[in-house]
Amino acid sequence: MKRYFTRRNAPVWLPALIFLRDFLAWQYIFSFEPGIPEEAVFRGKLFMLPGSLLSGGFAPMAFNLALALGIGLVLRWSARPRIA
Repeated sequence: MKRYFTRRNAPVWLPALIFLRDFLAWQYIFSFEPGIPEEAVFRGKLFMLPGSLLSGGFAPMAFNLALALGIGLVLRWSARPRIA
């Protein structure tokens, strides 16, 4: 299992983990249907930080995935071998 979570494979596993986290946050919010209380919405927005600072709807999930992909690509770039 260790070999899958390397910096070289970060563009794959990091967005997948962020998507799972955001999906679970949406499941938490929608578990209060019908009549979602304000506290559940507030906690859901906290779970989806930093994307929830931008707007509502599915935009935070897209922002978080794009951010995770960018961080994963930076990690992959930093893991590539250097030629001296």
